[in-house]
Amino acid sequence: MDGYAFMAPVAEADAFPSKCPHCASVWGRRLGVKSPIRDLGSGFQRIMQTLGDMIVRAMPAGPARKLVLFSDSRLDAAKLSTGIKLAHYLDTLRQVAFQVLGEAGSEALETYGRAQEQHTLGCELHRLLDKQENGALSEEESERRKFLMKELPWEVVGELTVHVISGGAMPPALAAPRPPSALMFMSFRDLLNIVRARLLDLGMNPGGPLPSVTRYKPARDQDTIRWTRLFDWTGTPPAYKAGLQPVEENLQAKIERAFRSSMISRVLYASAARDFESLGLGYLWTSDAPPSTPAEEVAASTMRMLAQKWRWTGGDAQGEGQAPGYVKAYLEAAAPTHGFTPEDLEKEVERILGGCLKQWLVDPDSLTVVSPRPDASGNIDAYRCTRCECSH
Repeated sequence: MDGYAFMAPVAEADAFPSKCPHCASVWGRRLGVKSPIRDLGSGFQRIMQTLGDMIVRAMPAGPARKLVLFSDSRLDAAKLSTGIKLAHYLDTLRQVAFQVLGEAGSEALETYGRAQEQHTLGCELHRLLDKQENGALSEEESERRKFLMKELPWEVVGELTVHVISGGAMPPALAAPRPPSALMFMSFRDLLNIVRARLLDLGMNPGGPLPSVTRYKPARDQDTIRWTRLFDWTGTPPAYKAGLQPVEENLQAKIERAFRSSMISRVLYASAARDFESLGLGYLWTSDAPPSTPAEEVAASTMRMLAQKWRWTGGDAQGEGQAPGYVKAYLEAAAPTHGFTPEDLEKEVERILGGCLKQWLVDPDSLTVVSPRPDASGNIDAYRCTRCECSH
């Protein structure tokens, strides 16, 4: 059986790598164990989450469907409670985001189907109207004409009638509709707004379950403000109330910041090969025209690297006048392949990204989520890198 041996470069170095060779998860900054190469463990929290999810799904729907988890260790109970709530929130966030993009693709196909049907009926009505204008219709054709005039919108019937009588430019109803492209597009802001509404429909805090975004106590002698007070639950979907007080706006800002951060760092650019692109669900780009040149592909990869390092506007990272070292190293490696010098390729990447890149921070609010449309078998084309094993 073939295998590999990792030889530490110096005697003092840790023989266990800090980066997982399979999923690329980096453990170097963790407290305690700093390598994914360790004793085989069951992952108690994940097992409880999976079992809990299965048990709750098997229960009859309704307000009585509840689950209580307990442990004989107060520390384990606290970790289990917080961990399961956070993992459940992140899993739901990913599922809702993917569902939203999938529904957008299905809606585009349904719209195309309706347009195609209207085009077919319009062409048939135009033929019957032309025949009526130049001769006589049979009784069957006359009944069909009346049926089509009832089925089609009145403005379409009017355009076709005028064209038959007066001629002129071809009416839009006679032009075949364009089928949806192989890609689906949605702006990052639209995705945020729809996902927020879906989470509120489920009764979930968009910012997550952590105490910092679920309640806020301005001072000891003041009441605690809970996140549910910020929303008008009578609307469909629920939305923030108008005229929030300053202290309520403070909590709202925390919720929105946490929600935006989770969407970027835990969904679209999640680590450990769980980001949208690695899962084959899509990627963020500057417009609804996907990368088509080698330089644009380099720019897309650069943007992915920056976002996975948490370098986006509104986050904790600070802007820099120069590209980070790992970006420069990537550009130096990619430049000769595409006939650029590293300096020229860096300038070209900055030009392509334009306003989406501010002091080497990605601005997600100006980006578009691009998702491949699955074929009839539900499959998509993706390239799997032989070096990092991530999909592109």
